[in-house]
Amino acid sequence: MIYIPFLPSQPIQTTTPSASSPSNFGVFAVSNGSCPSENVSITSPKSGTNLSGTFSVYGTARQNGEPFQYYRLEVRPAFSQVYNYLDGKTVEVVNGVLGNINANLFDNGVHYLRLTVVNNTGNYPDECIIPIVFSGN
Repeated sequence: MIYIPFLPSQPIQTTTPSASSPSNFGVFAVSNGSCPSENVSITSPKSGTNLSGTFSVYGTARQNGEPFQYYRLEVRPAFSQVYNYLDGKTVEVVNGVLGNINANLFDNGVHYLRLTVVNNTGNYPDECIIPIVFSGN
């Protein structure tokens, strides 16, 4: 048996979705980012910056008084809780380049950039998380 639906007798009213620009996505759950310590901080890009192409991430990744193991830079889209590893090193960085990111590898929209410093016991007491906007794809 084949089911053939009936056409409605009157037009069905619908709404037209409005397109939001990436920079006004519920602006931002983390307004200025969350960098709890000068030892784990992202100084550039700034929170909420629109980015495209390849850019450098600047800041500080070090342990203060604890043995340093490594740091990692990760990113996730706003709709996900899963971070993707981008870069990391086993040496401390103070007010320097933490890594480089190609924004064109990601979908347009709000993403969260996270810097995590891991000590020699595998713990990471401080993280720095800032919202950024990828555009240009």
